[in-house]
Amino acid sequence: MSIGRSGICNGTNAIQPYDTDAIASCVLGGASFMGGKGTVLGTMIGALIITTLRNGFSLLSINTAVQNMVLGLVIILAVLLDVVREQMAARSRRLAAAAK
Repeated sequence: MSIGRSGICNGTNAIQPYDTDAIASCVLGGASFMGGKGTVLGTMIGALIITTLRNGFSLLSINTAVQNMVLGLVIILAVLLDVVREQMAARSRRLAAAAK
């Protein structure tokens, strides 16, 4: 009865709180937005990090809006690191090709 009243049985509402966590887990785990990279183990480690963050936020009674902002910053930093890492790898490949 309470499940029906809370709206959780609705498919769109059931997944909504977890979509950001799933994206953050994959990005933290090493999956690249540029494609072709990432492992299951890395994603599991990313999920562990996100779960630890969420648990810590709950234990500290931090507002959910602040939790989402921090999680968004974590995603932004992970993507920024991925882009910088990809640019550095491309630069080293170009230098190695020019040296041949």
